[in-house]
Amino acid sequence: MGYLGGSQGSSPRMRLFSDAMNVLKSFIGSNYLVMPFAYAKAGLVLGTVALVGIAWITDRCCTTLVACKRRTAADRSARSGEDESDLLGSMTYGEVAREAFGERAERVVDGALAFTQTGFCIQYFIYVVTSLKGYFPDAPLAALAAVPFAFLLPTALLPSVAALSSISAVANAAIMVGFFGVAFYDMKTPSNLDFAGAPLANWREFPIFFSIVMACFEGIGTVLPVEAGVSGHRRF
Repeated sequence: MGYLGGSQGSSPRMRLFSDAMNVLKSFIGSNYLVMPFAYAKAGLVLGTVALVGIAWITDRCCTTLVACKRRTAADRSARSGEDESDLLGSMTYGEVAREAFGERAERVVDGALAFTQTGFCIQYFIYVVTSLKGYFPDAPLAALAAVPFAFLLPTALLPSVAALSSISAVANAAIMVGFFGVAFYDMKTPSNLDFAGAPLANWREFPIFFSIVMACFEGIGTVLPVEAGVSGHRRF
C-alpha cells in the first residue's frame, strides 16, 4: 500500500499544516499526559537524564531510518529502473531491512512492528474504555469497547497518512487541552508542587518510567509512512 496522497491538491499552506499535524501526532502520544506519574516512579534526576537520553536515541534512530530508506530507494531505482519517487512513497520498514540484511531481517522487523503496534492498540483500547467507563458506569464493557471500532475501522481503510491530517489536528488539540488540565490541577494543589521529598533516583521502578516514555515517543514505529506522506518528502 502506498503512503502518498491526500494533500497534493491543497494549497502550500494547507499542505504544510497537514504535514505538521501528522508529524506532531506521530511523535507525541497521549502518554505524554502521564509524565508526572512517570517522574514519580523514576525520580527527578534519573527521570530527567533518562528522558533526554531516550529522546536523543529516538531522534537518532528516526533520522537514520529515513536516511536508510532514501538510500535504499536510490540504490533500488538504479538497479531496477523503478521510479525513485514511487519507491520513496511506498517503501516499508521490512523492505529497508531486507535490502540491508536479507529476508530474515525483514521477517524480524515486520514481526517486531506487529508486536509493538498490537501493544499500542491494546493500551489505547484499555485507556479509552476506562475513560468511557467513568462517564457511563452502568454500560457493559463490551459495548464500550465497540466505540473505538467506530472510529478506527474507517481510518484504517484510508490509503495514506496524509488523509489523517484533520484527525491528527483534533488529536493534537485534545492532548494540549489535557496538558493544560493536568497543569492546572497540579498548580491548584500545593502538595503536588512540593519537591522536597521527591526521590532523585529510583532504579527499582525505573522500568515503568522507561515504558511510559517509550510509548510517548511513538515516532519510531511511524516515521517512514509519515515521512512518505510529507508533501514532496521535503524539510522532514
